[in-house]
Amino acid sequence: MKKNIVLSSFIVFVLLFSFGCKGKNDVIVTYKSGTVTRGQFYDWLDANRFPRENILKKKSQQQNKLKKMVLDILAAEEAKKAGYDKSEDYLFLFSLLKPNFYGGYLKKKLTEDATFKEEIAKISMIKLYVKDYKIDKNRRIKLSAAEVQRVVDEKMNNARSIIQELERGGSFSDLAKKYSDDYSKKDGGDIGYISSDMKGPEFSAAAFSLKKGEYTREPVKIGNSIYIIQLNERREVTEDSIEDVVEDKTKAQRMMRAIQRNKSKGIEEKLSKAADVEDHIDLVSSKNPATVLFKIGNDAYTVADLNKLIVYIDKKRKNKTDKSKVDDNIKKQMLQKLFNEKLLYREAIKTGLDKDEAFMNSWKVFEINSLSGAYKSDVLMEGITVTPKEVRDEYDKNKDRLYTRKKKVGGKTVKTVMPFSEVKGRIEYILSNKKKSQKRKEWEDNLFKVNDVKIIESELEGE
Repeated sequence: MKKNIVLSSFIVFVLLFSFGCKGKNDVIVTYKSGTVTRGQFYDWLDANRFPRENILKKKSQQQNKLKKMVLDILAAEEAKKAGYDKSEDYLFLFSLLKPNFYGGYLKKKLTEDATFKEEIAKISMIKLYVKDYKIDKNRRIKLSAAEVQRVVDEKMNNARSIIQELERGGSFSDLAKKYSDDYSKKDGGDIGYISSDMKGPEFSAAAFSLKKGEYTREPVKIGNSIYIIQLNERREVTEDSIEDVVEDKTKAQRMMRAIQRNKSKGIEEKLSKAADVEDHIDLVSSKNPATVLFKIGNDAYTVADLNKLIVYIDKKRKNKTDKSKVDDNIKKQMLQKLFNEKLLYREAIKTGLDKDEAFMNSWKVFEINSLSGAYKSDVLMEGITVTPKEVRDEYDKNKDRLYTRKKKVGGKTVKTVMPFSEVKGRIEYILSNKKKSQKRKEWEDNLFKVNDVKIIESELEGE
């Protein structure tokens, strides 16, 4: 009898567990050509770096995100039906997006995985701010170089007087509360722990040169501020122990990310030293299309490739009236970015990143989002124009309400209408975005309707 009771209880438990538990294979959205499971939704949230735990607390948030997810899937399907994914424009864009995504993912992974053994310091400081302006008749007026120097000299003397008070046995905490211009004055100047790269090289050099309990005997001028720095404690931490030392968990995480970022710095420079890598970015001004600007393995990037990129950017430029020239400095910046991305992309493939399940989930989501976004931008929004009459009508209708500025006239502040020529471009931009937003909403509503999209609310989590 007892055995049967135990067996019955076990069966009830299994049934309750089966029906009460939310599984990753549960379907939470249906549409004509497919479904979305809970697991796919989780992967999508993670790939887009949405805070999964927060979103799963409320059904309304899940519905909003699921609508966006399904819209991207359906828009990508529409793009493929129209053959847009095979178009020259999209294939060129995709050739830029792929190394960018792979390289960015690898860099983030290397940063997060970076191990370290780092010295951190618990610091207090007194900060005196040097104002490089004065207020005259409610107007901020920039000081001359000579005037700024006089303020600097005055603040330096003030700082030296504070140091003298410290030398006479004054409390650093009390003096910080009395004199400091920093928000930390309320805590007696205590800014907690810092790593060597958190406050800039000059501040770090001064702070980490001190012994426990010491303060800087000379004021430290950095930018528009003058500091007196005290070292309260030094500790050595690793990625595993940092949260045990830094009590504030948010600050500990922020510090750990900063240290890890610093450890992963220079990976591109290291990769650029490979025997089969060539950097000729300085030849950017060459007129010869065959000139090689950089080479990674068998992949050579030439002046012709750069010219093709510039033509593409010009074609996609949002502000068609902007005729600013892409000069050699901008070209160099573009090339350096491409060079670094391609170096990281090759390393990502070498390390087998494309075999990693988490990466592939993110990549699939990125592919859909990219195709969907480009299709909506290039095809759906194509042909949307704003006429000169529409711009003028908008200005005439709202100039007294929306297109005004305050101006001093005879000692009084009056509201004046801005000239049409000054706001014409802004109005055109606003009206264009308004039309695009309206068309996008109509298109998305129709896409949901014809695909019979249904979100199964009973399967959503939270309230």
